[in-house]
Amino acid sequence: MSDIIESLSSYESNYRKPLCLVILISALLRFWLIMAGGQLYYPDENRYLSARRAVDAVFAGEFIGGLRQLHSAEHFFYKILAVIPAAIEKVTFTNPKIPALFFSFFSLFNIWLFWKLCSQLGADDYEALISATLLALSTSFLYYTRHLLPYDVALTFGFLALLFAFTRRSGVRDSCLCGIFSSLTFLTYNGYWTFGAFALIGHCLYRAPNYSHVIRRALISGACFVAPIAAIIATSIFFSGAMHSHFVSFSQTVTQGTFEEGWSLPIAYLWHSEHFIFVILTIALVFTLVAIWRGERRKHVIIGVAGVLFIYGTLVVFSMGLKKFVVYGRLVRQCIPFFCIVTAYAFARLRSTGDRGTTALRLVYIIIVIQAGVNFYRPMTQLFPPEFTKLAQPYIDSNPAGEYAFLYLHHIFPTPEPLPSRAYEVLLKRPHPLQYFPNQYQGYTPEWRDKIRATDFSMRLIRYSN
Repeated sequence: MSDIIESLSSYESNYRKPLCLVILISALLRFWLIMAGGQLYYPDENRYLSARRAVDAVFAGEFIGGLRQLHSAEHFFYKILAVIPAAIEKVTFTNPKIPALFFSFFSLFNIWLFWKLCSQLGADDYEALISATLLALSTSFLYYTRHLLPYDVALTFGFLALLFAFTRRSGVRDSCLCGIFSSLTFLTYNGYWTFGAFALIGHCLYRAPNYSHVIRRALISGACFVAPIAAIIATSIFFSGAMHSHFVSFSQTVTQGTFEEGWSLPIAYLWHSEHFIFVILTIALVFTLVAIWRGERRKHVIIGVAGVLFIYGTLVVFSMGLKKFVVYGRLVRQCIPFFCIVTAYAFARLRSTGDRGTTALRLVYIIIVIQAGVNFYRPMTQLFPPEFTKLAQPYIDSNPAGEYAFLYLHHIFPTPEPLPSRAYEVLLKRPHPLQYFPNQYQGYTPEWRDKIRATDFSMRLIRYSN
């Protein structure tokens, strides 16, 4: 860990200022999203409330009672970290924007961590900067930031696991830290076990001179992966809990949606979240696969391709093949960092072809920036029910004698209910969060999506006719 901190303070590349600019703009976008509201809209965000209850119990002198509030397997370490902003709320004031701002730092830190990872893997300054910039321009790495969800926090530990998985030394210390951070990736968001698994497998195979080194790394990193989980289970048993059974039962609940979409949902989700940027990422992946077939052996290129294929392949096998879990959009976003690595490589190759390549690359950059701006527009302007209610209040205040009602001001699952049969006038109307297409790939079946897209369930303030 000291190596990472040291490199942050000593980095003097010509690409430092552009990287800082990317992170600064990303910070402003996240601040805008968070201040616009939307926290605690999704049911999964209610896990943060466990941290609030735990803090309340501890402040009331009930330490064991506080621990009980956190005693469940789903995203356990996220709830532990959530105690920090919950405590800040306790001593200041209760506002969900406080934990949103706290967790947004993980999202920003991920951009720098990803740049650091690319540099460590052998990408030159240009490729590392482009990789980090592409990650920052990914819509699916932006729009979750306003919500109190564990995805970005888990990926922070995932990137740390990769940093220690692929080092030149690959000693005992690196194996231990790779295992621990892989475990924290899983414990923070259980659905990202695939990211941690890639780090563990990659560490075992990376620059291993013989089978004995592979086995040694597997034993050490595997033991360190299991150790935090075992410690949690042992502590639970000591306090007469049943965390071990919670892990098993929770793993069997990822079944909303359909298993048969395992191969197609990642493609559909990435298209609707990234649009033509996803097309460019896919072309770059094909280009890189051809380059590898022709003899390209640089390690960051191999790892980038391997990451895309491993994450996608694992999602397909465990959904369509083993019927263990349904694929959701939030699981698919694990592929994006690896897409960014191979795309930066393809851009560097195009850049090296001369003036024509440089001109073509500038055109590609323009397309990406414009598309990112279009992609960002909807999340940046999206209203959620509390904010819509505030916007609608002046309409009610101007004529309090009217009979008013709000329609579709709730999280809709699986499909929207019919509109009222009584005659009414629409006073205010804004898109519902579920009308943002990427949100429809979070446990909704194809049949449900068809009905959702055939129905106008925009949030409405209506006034019934007399």
